[in-house]
Amino acid sequence: MSWNQNPWQGQVAQEVKQSLFVRTMNYTALWTVLYGLFVAFFIGSGLDRVFANPIISLILVFMVIGGSFLIRDPLTASKGILYGYGAFTSFALAAISSFFIHLVGYYHSGILFGALVTTFLIGGATVIAARSVNISQDKAQAVVKFLIIIGIAAFVASLINLFLKSGILGLIIAVVFLVWSVAALFITLNQLDEIETVLGNNPEAMDRIALWESVSVFILFYNIFISLLEILLSLFGNNED
Repeated sequence: MSWNQNPWQGQVAQEVKQSLFVRTMNYTALWTVLYGLFVAFFIGSGLDRVFANPIISLILVFMVIGGSFLIRDPLTASKGILYGYGAFTSFALAAISSFFIHLVGYYHSGILFGALVTTFLIGGATVIAARSVNISQDKAQAVVKFLIIIGIAAFVASLINLFLKSGILGLIIAVVFLVWSVAALFITLNQLDEIETVLGNNPEAMDRIALWESVSVFILFYNIFISLLEILLSLFGNNED
């Protein structure tokens, strides 16, 4: 029997193809690539300065939040809408952060590189931990409720700081968002197997849920990156040549 006829390979390939975790991470990679392309486009075209306006940033943030409420149930939403929501989220976050990334990259390229590498390391460690540790659904729900409260408080504080522009408050918010995002990423990825069990052998439903969950995972990775960027800039920005 030739190697490509090995029944074990077909079984493994089928399991990987049907894995909700793999689907979610693949879509997360898609939104991340789109985000990078949008950032490059905004910086290259000079549109990053337009989106630096805090009012425009707020509008984009609330549009992303509003989109999640409009979709409500990803199982009944069309895949086109789910793809569109993911693409728009990449666009919105790129628009919001492109000017900040442009400035940091121009004046403190080492900090930008450090934030990227640290995001990869923290994100990778969180993914491995989430796939290695089992947390009961009751405990996960309790953690989610706690994270929602902390997340809302940090979000409100960040909105206030858009106008106060306090360096110390900004640093505190960045640290809170970093810890919050890592915890939320852990819980989100940890519960994918539970969701997959509920969905059963339904590839179409699994793909819709993967699209939906991937947007959340992408946003959490984005939060980790931006939080690290702000923390490193606050701590070491004045020390770079």
